[in-house]
Amino acid sequence: MEAKASFVKIFPKKRDNLIADIRNNFFSKDKTKIVDAVKAFIILLKQKDYIGDLLECIVQQIKMRTEVSIETFMRGLMFAMMHYQKLFSDNMLADVEIGLSYLLKELDIKRDDSSDIVHTKLINKKSMAELVVEMKKFYSKNKKSISQEMIEIEKSLTDENEFAEIRNILI
Repeated sequence: MEAKASFVKIFPKKRDNLIADIRNNFFSKDKTKIVDAVKAFIILLKQKDYIGDLLECIVQQIKMRTEVSIETFMRGLMFAMMHYQKLFSDNMLADVEIGLSYLLKELDIKRDDSSDIVHTKLINKKSMAELVVEMKKFYSKNKKSISQEMIEIEKSLTDENEFAEIRNILI
């Protein structure tokens, strides 16, 4: 799919099929398909191709806290936020904040979590912290006020009981 996205300008008739394939793969349970779809999304972004509906799909994945490859969606969103800020509406940002606030609660490590679950939770928390940093930069650059939800998320991620690696991203 990544290769198809690279050639979309040469073969524009294939664009609609590619967009449909990317959207379908966003909702896959196969992590490799999701990663490939996010990479194709980023290629389309770099080509300045209109992908608003795909961006909305990523936002919804974060809002609904999909269990498959959420860190990949957060990384795709960070890339879009760093380079294509005009694509974001206030509603999209609010949806991301809602998803992050619920995700933070779900990422609490519990005593009976297996080492694999703990590892996944830490990866997701690290991606979340990086996304929070990018969102704060976005709000600052666009002169938007930071919501109370974002303040609470940041406060929780910088708590002294949080892992130092995650705290350091935000400090």
